[in-house]
Order: sequence, then structure tokens, then C-alpha cells
Amino acid sequence: MAFDLAFLYIDGDTLLTGYGIYFILFLLYLELSPKLMNIWLRCDSNNMLKICPGGVLQMLYKPFQNIYFWKPKFWDINYYVGGYLFSQCLDKFNKLCG
Repeated sequence: MAFDLAFLYIDGDTLLTGYGIYFILFLLYLELSPKLMNIWLRCDSNNMLKICPGGVLQMLYKPFQNIYFWKPKFWDINYYVGGYLFSQCLDKFNKLCG
């Protein structure tokens, strides 16, 4: 019995759309999650709220620096796994409704 990996395939348009939408959701999650918070919105020394894109870039690099980001426990803060899973759901939803 052969194992077919075709169900893992996502067309390029759906993948780009999925990762684009997920990026916005990921940014919101980083800021609103009680585990993380203050990743890209921080108060400076004058107590003024500032946007810090470096925090987002660090979170995008983390899975390539620390192996534990690839464990299922940390998939919520791994953009690449989350984006792929979101794209898979979007693809299945499009095939179901389209």
C-alpha cells in the first residue's frame, strides 16, 4: 500500500493568499497572546507607544535559530508552520465551497 502525499500539495496562489492572511493574524497573535506581548508594539523611554518591526523579524528568524520552535507545542509562534496549516485549511475550504 503506497502512501500518497498529494493531499499536502497546495497551489501557489492559495499558498500566497494563505500566508498573506496568516501574516496579519500572526502579527495580532504576537501582540495579543499573554505568552508573548510587546513584540512589535512597545513603549519607549518616554512611555510613548512605538512600532518595532525588529521584534517581528526576530520572531520570523527564531525557527531557524532554535529547534524547539518546530515542536507542535510551539507551532502557534512558528510563522512557517502556522502559515502552511492556515493555507491547507484555506485550500480545503476553497475546494469544498468552490
